[in-house]
Amino acid sequence: MQSSIMGTLTVSKMELGKHPAFTYHSERALKSVISGLISFGVQIFDSCYKIKNIETLNEIVEGIMNQREIRDEVIMPFVQEHLMDNIRIITAFENISKSLLLNQRKVVHVIDGNIFPDLHKRQRKEPIPFHEYLTESNKVVENGIHTFKGLTTKTLTFSTMFNKEAYLDELKCPAPIVEILNGINMERNELHFTLSASIQFDKDLQELRELNKMIDVLKLDLKHNMPDSDSTLVLKRVPAF
Repeated sequence: MQSSIMGTLTVSKMELGKHPAFTYHSERALKSVISGLISFGVQIFDSCYKIKNIETLNEIVEGIMNQREIRDEVIMPFVQEHLMDNIRIITAFENISKSLLLNQRKVVHVIDGNIFPDLHKRQRKEPIPFHEYLTESNKVVENGIHTFKGLTTKTLTFSTMFNKEAYLDELKCPAPIVEILNGINMERNELHFTLSASIQFDKDLQELRELNKMIDVLKLDLKHNMPDSDSTLVLKRVPAF
């Protein structure tokens, strides 16, 4: 990938990693990052064992409801993959949310509190618009490259985006979906410290269906609206998010 920086310089993916500010003042880089984040999020979600085997999960739920015996070899893969699936789901929606914030021209990299303490403090509670960060006074030259100071390579956490009211207002994520995702995230964190998983198959199935609806909408949006390098369109606000 090649990105124009202020019309005079080009940068590679490696340089984008070293200089996260490139994302915000290069339109080509921004489009690439948005496309990459949302595509990766969808791919990660689709890689969940429960999603790839959702029909089998439905059969398990029906079997439990009808008090039918279910073989261990059918159930155990869902138990064994439960923690990893929770991690995949949270990672997926974390990336999708960052792409939507970038699309709304909000900073997703953590602002350095040592350089911009006020902006850093605000960012913990609310999204920071590009124009508040991309100011003339922030411009610097690093190793001959024009960029902006004050961004770390860290990005916003899931907890910040899905627990702070201002971020939820920006994302416009439905309350039931927020509740599902926060529940999965809490369980994911707890399971890191346990040796086994207790799964409510019927609850899992219901939640997965709701999340899958949103992913299907995103896939449709990606198919019809994903920009090419010359497009002025970045990504539409998806109807379900």
